[in-house]
Amino acid sequence: MYCVDGGREDIEGLGEDNINEKESTLHSLLSSGIKILYKVSFPIKEKRSVDYIAMHQHDKIFLKIEKRISSKDRIFQELKRLSKALNVNALFIADRFNNEEILDDVLYIRDRVGVVSRDTLDRVSRGKNVYIYEYGGMYYVKINGKKLQRLRVKMGYSLHELANTIGVSSKALQKYEEGEMDMSAEKAYRFIELFGEMFEDVVRGIDIFRDRIVRSERRAMALERVRDVESDDKRYKLALKFSDFGINAEVFNAIPTDILLQSEDTKIFITYINSKYNEASIELKCRDNQFFARTFNGIAISVIDSNHRRKGISIAEDVGEVKVLSNIEDFVKELIKSLRR
Repeated sequence: MYCVDGGREDIEGLGEDNINEKESTLHSLLSSGIKILYKVSFPIKEKRSVDYIAMHQHDKIFLKIEKRISSKDRIFQELKRLSKALNVNALFIADRFNNEEILDDVLYIRDRVGVVSRDTLDRVSRGKNVYIYEYGGMYYVKINGKKLQRLRVKMGYSLHELANTIGVSSKALQKYEEGEMDMSAEKAYRFIELFGEMFEDVVRGIDIFRDRIVRSERRAMALERVRDVESDDKRYKLALKFSDFGINAEVFNAIPTDILLQSEDTKIFITYINSKYNEASIELKCRDNQFFARTFNGIAISVIDSNHRRKGISIAEDVGEVKVLSNIEDFVKELIKSLRR
């Protein structure tokens, strides 16, 4: 299993080609400076949103390896929400994105989620740089504004003259130089045509693990998502009730944490256990949730239906804190009261 020391993982239920591809991808990740903290095992049979929780330099990151993905897929959207909720970047490694082959040497950015091809990851692991990212269907490069300004002055251009030569506004060029705006790949090629190799020093490499574009979202959005769901699922009923008390609640379906609660500096990772879970899956689900909470400085709680077998409750208690659910409103009020003590 790939763990803190990067040992070997046993990959079950995959064909030989898939095993080799996954092993190769993990090797590239480790060679890129990734440290695998934990392999997420739950859900067991269904697709999960996170394969690994890892560290890159001093930052935590979620990793997901897939053959093909779509930005509309449930697991993609869920990972996007999880990354935003915890302020943690995520990286998908795949071959196809939105029904198109992923371009090599390009980082695709969707909020805190990045997407790269296996070949791009392999090149990064061998010390090669990525210079282009895609966002909103457009391709961009990141530049060093001060170096661009020095190059302009060195070549004898005024701000207005260079802007006219390249075909951008003086205001846009000024923003490039002040580091307030990234440059489209099309404009970058015009600079290369004008300045040749001298412009290469202006373009800076992109960190596929760190560089992201995060849009602001109203905190109320999580509440609205929960209210939009008409379901007998107790997880949604719990989340809605917590939201009514002013606690931000997010429901997840493809990670061991079913409900993420956030109030001020407190994070609570709730895993919900009902009668559909057997003893083995209860232990695995609770342990995975425990690691999520510990990794992101939160509190792990296993919530179990009152009609569950005593054996299942005992298994969850062996892992960590357990609360038995009978009445939703009473449960929510009691948990909030305990947090405010």
